[in-house]
Amino acid sequence: MNVTVIFDIPEQRIADLMVTAIETGISRDWCGGVYWHSKDYDGDLPQGPDREVWYSLPETYQGVFTIEILEGEDDDEQSHIVNREGFEKAFRLMAENHPSHFADFLADNEDADTADVFLQLLALGEVVYG
Repeated sequence: MNVTVIFDIPEQRIADLMVTAIETGISRDWCGGVYWHSKDYDGDLPQGPDREVWYSLPETYQGVFTIEILEGEDDDEQSHIVNREGFEKAFRLMAENHPSHFADFLADNEDADTADVFLQLLALGEVVYG
């Protein structure tokens, strides 16, 4: 018997996970950068009233958005473009293939390893590094 469960993940939790993935440094072993784009990208990054960075803002993950994740370094970089559907797929893959990390995330108990697993699933569709 298969059971399907749907989770409503608030944008603030997504922002928290992205902050952990980007700022803890564990993903730097494979990730060359994470960049925000929008449909009407004009070069300005969204910033909050206190000059917060774009990935820490929940509104970043609402509506139409595109994020570019670079894998590798310098000449060997590969670009991975993700959007809202990519985030949904990464959470689904995390729940199915990495349930302990997904449980930690749901319990608000994620760490750098959990965030790195998510970022790899988001960019690569699987955990390749570590």
